[in-house]
Amino acid sequence: MSAGEGWVEFDRRLGPEWADLATALEIPTHVQRRFRPGHEAAAIRDWQDRKGALDALADGLVAIDRADLVPLVREAIAARPAVEVSEPLRVDPTTEFLVPRRRPHTVPAAVAGCLLLLVAAVVITVLVRSDPSDGEPPRTGSSASAGPGLGASDVSSDAPRDFGVAPPPVQNGAGGTGTPRASAALRATRTSYTGPCPPPADAIRFTARLDLGGATGLARYRWVRSDGVTSETFSVNVDTAAAKPEVSTTWLPGADFNGSLRLELLAPAAALSNPVAFGVTCQIAIAANLAVSPKSSGDCAAIFTLSGEIEVSDGPIDVTYVFVTTSNPQGETVTIPFRGRGRQTQTLSTVVQPLRSGTFSAHVEIRSPRHVESNAVAYAVDGTTC
Repeated sequence: MSAGEGWVEFDRRLGPEWADLATALEIPTHVQRRFRPGHEAAAIRDWQDRKGALDALADGLVAIDRADLVPLVREAIAARPAVEVSEPLRVDPTTEFLVPRRRPHTVPAAVAGCLLLLVAAVVITVLVRSDPSDGEPPRTGSSASAGPGLGASDVSSDAPRDFGVAPPPVQNGAGGTGTPRASAALRATRTSYTGPCPPPADAIRFTARLDLGGATGLARYRWVRSDGVTSETFSVNVDTAAAKPEVSTTWLPGADFNGSLRLELLAPAAALSNPVAFGVTCQIAIAANLAVSPKSSGDCAAIFTLSGEIEVSDGPIDVTYVFVTTSNPQGETVTIPFRGRGRQTQTLSTVVQPLRSGTFSAHVEIRSPRHVESNAVAYAVDGTTC
């Protein structure tokens, strides 16, 4: 894998946990706010690379419980071509941005002489133009020396690099413009599900309350799982500045899972909700039913046939069961295998002969992999000579 391919995979799998990684790496908050939405992982790498601390990504990933990405990072770093750095970087203590170190320069004597002559010429020109007979006051201020079309704010030698583009201004509730301080609070009806998979629609419901910081308009968001899987993008319209709409989902994985879910607000400002931990434990559904024929007889030697079915929602799985009857409550243990995948059914049957008059009952009892009982059936012998 090339370094570029490795970094692309790293950016995709890190997902919204870039915020946790940035905090673990102690990247200043005002720098994080300049990260371009959707490219935060690349901005973190750029920041660490310019600090000469790209290897620290591995420690940061371990700190946020994403050690699964450490081999990918190390492989991408190892695949990078060797680059000679001519100007080491430092952190400007006043801005906390990375800037190149300035090397001292020496000025040849001839150049210094030319500069002195040029300064003298400028001074003479200013004195001549300040003559009261000219009718024009002398010019002052830094913009006069910056050249035509340039102001003091347009000239910069050590301007800090901007890591990403801040979100565009939006209309806020006060009637002004600015980037809203958005947030989202997430909760769940419960934190675990155990049963057949995929889980039913009402197994766990997650609800998030959005606060757009006074902004109005269309809010876009998506759901993000801790394994990096994201939902499609949804939207909700916010009519008033005071509105705090709630959105919900029952989106669950269709297999065993132990992790968390977050809401990621995409617009009008970027924000992540608190994570809500939850788990899914899939169990294969097992059911049994039973019927008897005949239901009654006047013959003391009558034989009754018990027939039924065992159904499983998925396999492979082995099911152990017994026929429990009035005359034989312990039954005989039988194990049947279900070797395929998906829903499967197997039939079962046995015969009973009471040899006495009376009313009897029977049912199927599944004992493994867990306890399940079928419906009970009744049959009778009403012979008077038994």
